[in-house]
Amino acid sequence: MHNTGANGIINKTEIYEKVGLYLSNNEMMAKQQVKSSNNYFPNSNKIGLGYNPAYGNPVCYTGSCQMEGFGQPIFELYYHSSSPGACTDKLIPNFVSLDCLPSSASSATTEVISTLKELSDSISNKVEVSVGGSYGAFSFSYTNSKETRYMVDNIVKSNMVSMYTSAEVSYAKLSMFEPLMELSSTFRYVIENLPCCDDTDDDWDTEKYIRDYVLNYYGYTFVSTLLLGGVAQQSIFMKNESYKKLESRGVSTKNAANAAFYVSVGVSVENSESNTQQQELMNEAQQSYSTKLGGDPSVVNIHEWATTVPSNSIIIKFGIREIFDLLNKRRFPNDSQIQNKSKLIEKVLKKYLQQPLYCYNDCTNASHGTCQSSGYFQFGTCVCNKNWTGNDCSIRVSSTKPSLVYGDVLSGTLCGYDRSYIRVNCNGYRPWNECPQGWIPQTWIGADFTVCYKSVTSKNSSSIVGGLCGLYSSGSKQFSQILCNNTLNNACPSLAGYSLAESSLTINGVFEYLTRLCHKSSSAYPDLPGTLCGIQWAQTTDGPACGGYNPGLSQCPPGYILQFWILDTGSRFNLCAKQ
Repeated sequence: MHNTGANGIINKTEIYEKVGLYLSNNEMMAKQQVKSSNNYFPNSNKIGLGYNPAYGNPVCYTGSCQMEGFGQPIFELYYHSSSPGACTDKLIPNFVSLDCLPSSASSATTEVISTLKELSDSISNKVEVSVGGSYGAFSFSYTNSKETRYMVDNIVKSNMVSMYTSAEVSYAKLSMFEPLMELSSTFRYVIENLPCCDDTDDDWDTEKYIRDYVLNYYGYTFVSTLLLGGVAQQSIFMKNESYKKLESRGVSTKNAANAAFYVSVGVSVENSESNTQQQELMNEAQQSYSTKLGGDPSVVNIHEWATTVPSNSIIIKFGIREIFDLLNKRRFPNDSQIQNKSKLIEKVLKKYLQQPLYCYNDCTNASHGTCQSSGYFQFGTCVCNKNWTGNDCSIRVSSTKPSLVYGDVLSGTLCGYDRSYIRVNCNGYRPWNECPQGWIPQTWIGADFTVCYKSVTSKNSSSIVGGLCGLYSSGSKQFSQILCNNTLNNACPSLAGYSLAESSLTINGVFEYLTRLCHKSSSAYPDLPGTLCGIQWAQTTDGPACGGYNPGLSQCPPGYILQFWILDTGSRFNLCAKQ
């Protein structure tokens, strides 16, 4: 343990400078002593590197990025032999296994990314994470990760949908057997010289040492597996409304994006329907670009390009583990404080990751709205106060409600209500199976709920049979009380053209909750106040918007008011209701 008594700050300053000089000299010597790596298996030196998920870019959505987040070596790599019977005679590090994989392009897959959850899932598919669950929400943060920021801005600020299509060529997988590998001399030196453990551990000098020499220099995880190969990819962005319009016309946007991808990589598409749909898709695209990572990117045809990947393979997927797995008595037998050092690093890590939520323009100011966590990427969404709307709550909602709104059926207007214990059809169609032409089904499996919503706005018209007006739900944690035409007692208005649907859920003879709602029985009558439009999980854009406004972000168009519906799970839907 280092003496940090009355002169603790001076000693810690000296330690900081000494370790910094050691790392600097070691880095210079390492560069001067670099041996020819021609005999090393390409990219095998990435195994055992430190990695900082907060700064990582594991997926290159822009096509012009580097996989950031990698730190300095945590393990020493010794190259003595090649892997017997492997696909290469190149040397690989000791105690690292090499699995050779068939180097042919996989079938292209398209991901539709329109919500932060879908983006999070897309990124997670590229990284096998074995870190504590409490750190997951801080990975690939909006503030630190360029690729995350690019995608979030497109989804939230620009209201875009991304169709990300990729085909991978897997060449080889490297896996380390950590117990037999040695820690790097620099990592060991940093840990051994960490000032610890006395009543000055909470001072800034100790925290700065850990931030600079552990978290920033190495990261808080290390790379344990590598999948090497190449990726051919294409990203197509279009407005959310354009995407919904295509889907409502029966265009399979995933199939169309797949066809567009194959055209971009020199493969002819013989199917005339696919050709037509991909042309429709590209007509709606706001931006599109294709790129190849690994191999020879100048080779256009994907199958020919795949043959070049083994000679220039890149990291296409990797696995990481926490460095805390390494801070133990087996690794540091002479350090009596190693367990306390591990706890101290973890304590500083929690502060390091707890950055303020990022909300656009800080929601303008407190009188306009508040910043609430989206649950992803340390990114927040603005919940606007009354009379304000927009991504940053800077747009004043006009107090004058245009009368035109009342004669329009906005995109996102809801029709049909399909749950396991109650069902209202939409113009004769069961939402779970299909919706009428011009209407799109939306299902939330976890909510046991499917609804149809209008794809585009219709001027001076009325909603179809099954259009929803008002919603009452009560029992357990369920709650919603949206009135139809301001009719009290959660009943339907005594007007022709509307009917009541109600049902209760009982499990094992025990009443759980009651649902009651009004729905149109004739399209000849106008839509009443309480007509529902748009429904999204609170603080997300997961679900249909209402006329381009996202109720999940507390946005509703003029002439509509924000309402909510709490489910028995405690989750909350936000909806817009006509005034």
